[in-house]
Amino acid sequence: MPSNLPIDGHSFRRVEVLTGTPRRRRWSAAEKAAIVAESFAPGAVTSAVALRHGLHRNQLYGWRRELRSAMVAASGVPAPDFVPVVAEPRSAGGLASGQRDYIGWLLTACAAEGVAAGDMMTESAIALLADRLRTPLQIEQHLTLAFEEGFRIGEKPVTPEAVEAVLSRQLDDLEPKLTRHG
Repeated sequence: MPSNLPIDGHSFRRVEVLTGTPRRRRWSAAEKAAIVAESFAPGAVTSAVALRHGLHRNQLYGWRRELRSAMVAASGVPAPDFVPVVAEPRSAGGLASGQRDYIGWLLTACAAEGVAAGDMMTESAIALLADRLRTPLQIEQHLTLAFEEGFRIGEKPVTPEAVEAVLSRQLDDLEPKLTRHG
């Protein structure tokens, strides 16, 4: 086993020679540009391009970000700080109409043969759900709750009163909770 201890008055030093690609390679601007251009080629896989050149993919993504930033700066067009959101009022038959169709489809798909949607829930109860609920997750959750409430109180078809009893007061706050907890 090699040693750095003196032997017979002579001292020896062990030297380790590293071969291969140095750990910290310096890339010229032209090399970076060529590699980035290769990564933007149609059908190119960025991770594969990085591996082919001995780079970590995050390094290549960083170079791509730098290039985009430089291009935006060179264009002279300032990048927007934010994009304004324009909210449009809900039209009478627009979104609510789609929700009503979705509820109708759910009821028909889940009904036994020969049972109509109107036999399970009144039109006014469907309209209430369509008006108050926005997302499929909210609709499915509250439709289930409405049927459970209708069963609990012995009401068939389910009426708007049963639907109103199960509608959450803060529906928009409920959505993230339903997503998290399934």
